[in-house]
Amino acid sequence: MKKFLIQIIFVFIVNYLNAQNLIWDSGLDNNYNCPISCSSSPNYRLDENLFNWKSTYNRAGYFNFCGDTTICPYYLWNGIPNNSLGYQYPLSDSGYAAVYANWGFLASFQRGFVYQKMRQNLNIGHKYWVEYYTSLGDSSNYAVRSMGATFCMDTLPYHLPDNTARFNRPFKMENEGEYLTDKVNWKQLHWIYEADSTYQTFLMGYSKDVTGFVGDTVFVASECNWCNEGDKWSVYYLENVGVFPIISNNQTLQVCNFPQTLQGAVGNDIWFSQWGSDTTQANTLQIYGPGTYTQTWRTDTTVHVDTFFVEALLPQGNFFSNDTVPMAIGGSVVLNGPAGFAYLWSNNQISQSITIDTPGTYWLMITDESGCNRYDTVVVRYDSTVNTWQNWAEKEVEVFPNPAKDVFTINFKNTTNKINIQLYSADGQLINEVDFNQSHTFDTADLSNGIYFIKIVDLERKRLPLVKKIIVQK
Repeated sequence: MKKFLIQIIFVFIVNYLNAQNLIWDSGLDNNYNCPISCSSSPNYRLDENLFNWKSTYNRAGYFNFCGDTTICPYYLWNGIPNNSLGYQYPLSDSGYAAVYANWGFLASFQRGFVYQKMRQNLNIGHKYWVEYYTSLGDSSNYAVRSMGATFCMDTLPYHLPDNTARFNRPFKMENEGEYLTDKVNWKQLHWIYEADSTYQTFLMGYSKDVTGFVGDTVFVASECNWCNEGDKWSVYYLENVGVFPIISNNQTLQVCNFPQTLQGAVGNDIWFSQWGSDTTQANTLQIYGPGTYTQTWRTDTTVHVDTFFVEALLPQGNFFSNDTVPMAIGGSVVLNGPAGFAYLWSNNQISQSITIDTPGTYWLMITDESGCNRYDTVVVRYDSTVNTWQNWAEKEVEVFPNPAKDVFTINFKNTTNKINIQLYSADGQLINEVDFNQSHTFDTADLSNGIYFIKIVDLERKRLPLVKKIIVQK
């Protein structure tokens, strides 16, 4: 009885650990035949050796530690690490598959695919993490980029016959990056896919058609002494397949200041973690402004995409519109902070606006309701082109008599400033100019009857220029 209970518990644990992966036999290890090469059947064809996986007829191989390691005719070995395609250890456990991306010895374009009906159908609108590992077989003289994966609505037959090996359905995912040339190490291919239907079948292999293949290859005839560049031969090992429903965790973070460091998931069981499209493995990310940031991480049984919506509690950038504010000599300026905060100026004032009459550098710290604060500085400097001129007061300037016969006088009240007077004819010609204080009398002897204009300029820059009209009538 005890032994029976232990078996039940063991089965439960195994099923639980694999429950998140929709792929049966993700490591391609559950075989009912050991692949051999010295007899016609069963040979190293995948679907004649595995329980859950199916393949393109004669275009997908299966290799396992239990396979035939005898040197057979034509050097066809089907064990591990030696096999008919070269030398490779499995990434994990005991077996792996191999598919042809292209077999150029045939007139028709032959490709290999590996597929299975999954544990359960995809859910529309749900996101899934799709992955498998691949490496290039030693016997390949060409490498490709577009190894991919796709989902199908239908259950495919026991194996795809040669005449359908073209598989003209569009692939939903394909590798976007460098050529897959590594014949030693396994490379992970992964995608995030949002289901648009309740697909039940998963398929992986080469995603381009015969037209696309021409521009998607590179010659890599290393370790293939009999190969030449004219042979379009590309075969890839496949291992550790996964289709995981993504667990999403959305977080909204309100941040006072930048830069900030986002803390992602941490754990001993996390073996994959990346931020956005950056392939660098890291648990933290330094950010320099508000935005949306994602961390994708996974354990052996689950995949998570944590999304951080980062909001700035204070407005970003400088809140003074100008870094420098000009001020007239002897004048003043008003500095304003943004509305809606608590304020502390460098001169210890706490109002939103302050009046400055001394040049220098001033700073303001604003604080919001949550206690976040931010600084900005502004420089106040003297500028001789800035003035505090005022308008002349009414009756402060008198011109009499008007009309004038022999002379006319300009008189200034309540000012001792140095004044410049310019007399212009009606057509804009300068006739006379004089500087004086308080009053001055002009002789009209040389002036013809008509209209003239007097421009009055305060040379001490305390009054705006003023224009008066005078009529000469003798």
